[in-house]
This record gives sequence, C-alpha cells and structure tokens, in this order.
Amino acid sequence: MAAISTKPVLRAKAAATVSPKSHKGFAHSAWAFLSDFAGISGARGRLAVLYALGAALLDGISVSFLIPLLGVLFGSSAIPRWLGAITGALFSLAGVHSQLGRLALLLVVFGTLVALRAALVAARDIMSFTLQLRFTEEQRLRLTTAHTAAR
Repeated sequence: MAAISTKPVLRAKAAATVSPKSHKGFAHSAWAFLSDFAGISGARGRLAVLYALGAALLDGISVSFLIPLLGVLFGSSAIPRWLGAITGALFSLAGVHSQLGRLALLLVVFGTLVALRAALVAARDIMSFTLQLRFTEEQRLRLTTAHTAAR
C-alpha cells in the first residue's frame, strides 16, 4: 500500500488569475444566454412561453373552481363575492337550479379546465424539449465548427 503524502498541495497560479471576461458577471452571461436561446428558438420559443403562461392561468382558474365545488358539496356560503358572481352567472346561463345540477356543472367545468391544462402542459413540455434539443445541437455545431477552424 502506498504512503499518503503529508505535503500541502499547491494550486496552480493560473487558477488564481482573473480572466478579462470574468468581470462582466452573472447578468451579462444570463443576457447572452437568453439572447442566444431566443435567436435560435424564434417563434417556437414565444409559443412555448404562451403554453407555459396558459397552463399557469388554467391551473389558477381550475383551483379557484374548487372553492364553489366544495361550497356546493358541504353547503357552505363562504365563497368570495367575485367567485360567487361568476358561478351564479354560470348556473343561470346553464339553467341549473338544483344542488345536484350545480355539482354536476361544476365538476364538468373543473374537469374541462384540468384537461385543457394537461394538454397545455404536455404541449409546453414537448416544445421545451424540442427547443432544448435544438439549442444544444446548435451549440454543439458552433463549437465543432470553431474547433475545426482553429486547427
């Protein structure tokens, strides 16, 4: 078995020197990354952002419909005024007046919102994966081209 040295390890001085680009910081690097990613992704990137915002919006709306759903189930009237107005308009528009009818309508609306959210999340994930793959391949091509040109 080899003996372990007790001498301190000296780090190379090159690691201690600061490169000229390191003073620009995180914000500059993040901006360069985002602008490069936006340039490569184009319209698909904007569509992915819209998918993400739509999924978040539908998530919030569908969770908001849980309150009147629980109110119908347990007979509670502790529903915020704005949400009560929306569900009241929905009930009168659908012509539903019974407790069971209101419950069925709220379940259909909630299920529809959850299904739409699931579709948007799936589209967002597929688009995100496609954009990440495209960005990675573009960076790999740039690196290979620059490496080949350097020889």
